[in-house]
Order: sequence, then C-alpha cells, then structure tokens
Amino acid sequence: MRTSSTILLFLLLAFATLTASAHAQLPPDEMTSRNLAEPTPDWVFILDPGYPTSSIAKLDIIDGDARKMLGQLSGGYLSNFEISPDHREYYMIDTY
Repeated sequence: MRTSSTILLFLLLAFATLTASAHAQLPPDEMTSRNLAEPTPDWVFILDPGYPTSSIAKLDIIDGDARKMLGQLSGGYLSNFEISPDHREYYMIDTY
C-alpha cells in the first residue's frame, strides 16, 4: 500500500508542476493588413471552403511566378469568392 501512495503523491506533484507552468501569458496577437500590388496574370486564388466541416473558409492569394504567398482572406461557412470586373476588389460571400 505504501508504494501506491508514493506513486500517487509523485503523480499529484508532477501534475501540479505541469499545470503551474501552463499558465504563462503569451503576448497578444497583432493583426496586420496591407494593400497588394496590381494583380498580374500569374496570381493564383485558392479557395478552401472547409467543407464538410463547419470550419471557416479561407482564400489564399499566391504569386505563381514568384511562388510566394501574398495574403489570405478569411470567410464564413462555405464561402464563395468573386473578383470585380476591374480586378481591383475581391469579395468573400459568407454565411455566419
């Protein structure tokens, strides 16, 4: 019986140590935004609707020539994406 009490005490102390260190504060997220350059024919728009789960859809904007991600838009459930005729604005049609 003494061995099981020692093991239980050790587990409780280990758990207390782990939970005490888990309360460290992280710095707050800083959201950034930027204006993109004029779109080129090499830009690729990839819509990930998150279907069939109820996750938030996202749109990745990638420069296919430079192979670099330029930005990402977040949408709602099963979002759609549309580009204005003059290619200056992007629209996410969402359901929340």
